[in-house]
Amino acid sequence: MKRILIVLLVGISACNIQAENVGKDFFIRQLDSSLSKAEKLEVLTDSMDGTRGEDHLYWAKRLYEEALSSDDEYYQEEALTELLRHYINHDVKDTARHYLAEAERVLPDSEYKRYLLKFMRTIMDVRVVYYQDNSERDSLMTQVLLRLKNNQQASRLEKAADYYLMGAATTSRAEIDYETKADDVIRYFDLTLQQTEGLPIRTAMLFRPNCFFQICGNAFSDSVRVRYGLRYLAMLQEYQTYLKTRKRKFTNQRHFLNAYSMLACSSETLGRAQADAYFRRFVELNRRYPEDANFTPTYEYLFTAFRYYSSINDKRKTLQVCDSMVTYLHSVDMGAHASQYVREKIALCDSLHLYKEGFEAFKLYDSMLAKVQKTTKAAEAKEAEIEQEVARLMLEKKTLEAEKSNMRLLFLLALFVLAVCTILYTVFYLRKTKALNKELKETNHKLVLAGGRLRESERMKYAFIRNLCNEIFTPLNAIKGFSDFLLDSDVDEAERKTFLKIISEHSNQIRRMMDNILEIVRLDSNEGHLPLDWTNIHTLCTWELETLKKDAMKPGIEYKVTGNQENDVVCTNQTYLGYILGHLLNYVNRATEQGDIVVSYQLDAEAGKQSAHIYLTATGKVTQSEVKSGNVTLDDSAGASDIALLVCEMIAGRMNAKLIRDTEFKDGLRFIIELPL
Repeated sequence: MKRILIVLLVGISACNIQAENVGKDFFIRQLDSSLSKAEKLEVLTDSMDGTRGEDHLYWAKRLYEEALSSDDEYYQEEALTELLRHYINHDVKDTARHYLAEAERVLPDSEYKRYLLKFMRTIMDVRVVYYQDNSERDSLMTQVLLRLKNNQQASRLEKAADYYLMGAATTSRAEIDYETKADDVIRYFDLTLQQTEGLPIRTAMLFRPNCFFQICGNAFSDSVRVRYGLRYLAMLQEYQTYLKTRKRKFTNQRHFLNAYSMLACSSETLGRAQADAYFRRFVELNRRYPEDANFTPTYEYLFTAFRYYSSINDKRKTLQVCDSMVTYLHSVDMGAHASQYVREKIALCDSLHLYKEGFEAFKLYDSMLAKVQKTTKAAEAKEAEIEQEVARLMLEKKTLEAEKSNMRLLFLLALFVLAVCTILYTVFYLRKTKALNKELKETNHKLVLAGGRLRESERMKYAFIRNLCNEIFTPLNAIKGFSDFLLDSDVDEAERKTFLKIISEHSNQIRRMMDNILEIVRLDSNEGHLPLDWTNIHTLCTWELETLKKDAMKPGIEYKVTGNQENDVVCTNQTYLGYILGHLLNYVNRATEQGDIVVSYQLDAEAGKQSAHIYLTATGKVTQSEVKSGNVTLDDSAGASDIALLVCEMIAGRMNAKLIRDTEFKDGLRFIIELPL
């Protein structure tokens, strides 16, 4: 199968409606006679379809203006399609970009709009890769190759556009190995067909017609060419039917020319008669519609005739057409594409025994081959550079993706650490706040208790002062009364001595009371512990008991000290311990009328128990009014004796000792002093 000359213009894939030449005046008269807007739109569409060149452009603009005023989406799309095709085909890029932006702005979102815009931008890129050989082309090819290798999630439209562009780029390669090149062209355009399968016929006519044309033109297999050619023709007939439903009066002959040209060269599969019918149909259409040729009507005829006569094995006519094609290609400055026909001429001359002509053709082919090889090597070098750039960019992309992945991992790790720190800080803060709240509550509770104790202390102080006054007034009144008696001359000497004794006792009572008060004040102002030293308990108890007997011994009471004299040494404050013993002995002595007052002591040195106990016990006849349960407190009923006991308790606490009134002792009265060893 011979290689087809590829001329990729917008018109290759466009489906403008062409007709036999109809004058501009005819359409103006038709427009003037139209009444409704719908009729005007139809006439303007026929005027655009039935004219060419500048007239075609003029009617396309008129149609677009009218479609805008009528707000008709279909006619807007048709007018913009023709305007874009014209300006892109004539390489007027600025105007083409203007109408692309206009289509983007005016047309509502639809499948046709998306395919139209993508197709027109793709054709602009096709012109770059086909007609240019510069950095812009290299950059564009690199981008396309990268997208095809990496963007597997691209849409069908994006893939179709990239495959279409790669197919167009492949057709521009000048190579000696035409079969390899043709296979690449067929592969890319067949992929484009796969991506556009199932589209509505109007949308499909953007990408698909030229794909069929390129596949048929590059197919070396007759069966492949027939299979795609028949699909090509069926699609054109379907679109022709669709146009009739839109009241379009003129039909496109250019793609029919392409389809008939391809099928005319397939006599091996279709048969001679069917191929002849397609060839005659092609010749007739090419004669009637020369303006619809892809390149020129002369080239289209020579190309089709060459393939047709080759398929029916008419070598002489094939040789004639081959000479005409070589001459024509040189005349239009496309001699680089004539080498294949020169090679075919050599084979034909050899089979017809025209050796002289074959030798001349071989010399021409040899000179052309050198140029083609040079061009091919340059193209291969350029493609190798592009492939290297693509490989470099792919490697760079993978490196960037790895760095991005690492950065993402580091970011997630930092985020995790931050979250953990935040959680830990929150937990710590909550616990700290909870602890502070608990401490605050406890402090508040202590303050409440302290306030209660303070109030109780104030109340007790007032009660103490009141009772103290009462205690002082009683002996003072007695002293005053008996003093008055002493001044009376009628009082005898015995009574006078009695009164003096009573006055002395009450004075001593007042003195002891004042001493106790001073001791309370001194102990209250000094919060430290009293100094301690080794003390003999037996000696101290005996001394205090003897002092009691000397000052206030009562008949009928037996006074005793019991304990182990060999084990009676403790570390305490001898002075204050004696003070406590003296007050306690006076207390139990006043409470006891008859019986025993026993001071006993015991030192316990067992494991875990290092203490000494002094017991002051009164048994017999004990005055119950003097006995109170529990420890002494300063309340409204507290008297001088109770004040003395309070002082004793305070002193015991300063000596790390305890003063206990044994409430469980029912046979009298007992106090216990517990001292640490």
